[in-house]
Amino acid sequence: METLTAGDHVIVQVTPAFGEPRNRRGEVFADRDGATKIQVRPPHAPARPYTVEAVNARRV
Repeated sequence: METLTAGDHVIVQVTPAFGEPRNRRGEVFADRDGATKIQVRPPHAPARPYTVEAVNARRV
C-alpha cells in the first residue's frame, strides 16, 4: 500500500451492512492519536460523512 498523508484524496472500497462493496471517494486525515483514517462522504445529500480505516485505499 502506498503511503497516504493528510489531505490526500483517495478511492476506498466500502462494504455496507447489506449489499455489495462499493468504491467511494474520501479524504485522508490523521486522528488525535496520529492514526491515518479516511473520511468518506456518501453520494446522497442527507447522508452524513463517516470514517473508515486506511486499508486498501488508492490515491486519486
